[in-house]
Amino acid sequence: MRYITPIFFQRVEPGGYNADTGDYDRDIVIESMQYADITDSSDRAVEMIYGELREGTLTVRLERPYTAPFDYIRIGNKRYKADMKRSTFQKMALVVSEVQ
Repeated sequence: MRYITPIFFQRVEPGGYNADTGDYDRDIVIESMQYADITDSSDRAVEMIYGELREGTLTVRLERPYTAPFDYIRIGNKRYKADMKRSTFQKMALVVSEVQ
């Protein structure tokens, strides 16, 4: 496996209320980059996890587990959410699906 694709773990902090304007400020997105091996999820694995076949699911493998809290994963210009996580002492695997 080659861990060469940059992915970005995103943590979203909601914007606070601005009393001067009466609106809420924009959400703040904090990103942390890691390199991963990314493949399409197999049909069998997708059916086992979701109970049906879905498009846009990927399997993401990391050399080391990512332990910080995160809300989303950005790969390129697309945003994904982690539907399943498996980690061992040395590696981590995630099954992710695209967020619209």
